[in-house]
Amino acid sequence: MRKLKNLGIRLALFASLIMVVSACTTYVSPKKVERIITVDSWKITSFVFNGTDIASQFSDKTVGFGESGTITFFPTIVETGSWTTSSGRKPTLLYIQGFVADPYFNLNDDWTVVECGKFTVKLESEVGSTTNTITLIKIE
Repeated sequence: MRKLKNLGIRLALFASLIMVVSACTTYVSPKKVERIITVDSWKITSFVFNGTDIASQFSDKTVGFGESGTITFFPTIVETGSWTTSSGRKPTLLYIQGFVADPYFNLNDDWTVVECGKFTVKLESEVGSTTNTITLIKIE
């Protein structure tokens, strides 16, 4: 009986530990964001702005993040902007600015990097009660 009680306590502690670990948010460092976004070209596959997915306005464009902090849309350079990252990583912010023309000016914001991997970058920005999101997929 005592072994069952100890087993129950151990299982409860293990379950608590799993919940605590899974509830922790891990942040990607600014250097990692910079390293990932500047290596390849990207496609905007989702861009929810004020509740509407406007990604189709970028469907024929490829995005390049230059090491010097420029953002360029290809194949025809219609508009360029600039980017920088925050110095901290709780969370890392991607600051995009300098776009004037429609629809590019919708990119101007302080974006929270919620995911940044070799193939996908996800960004979020809260404006009032609205959450805007962008998903970028690496072009191979």
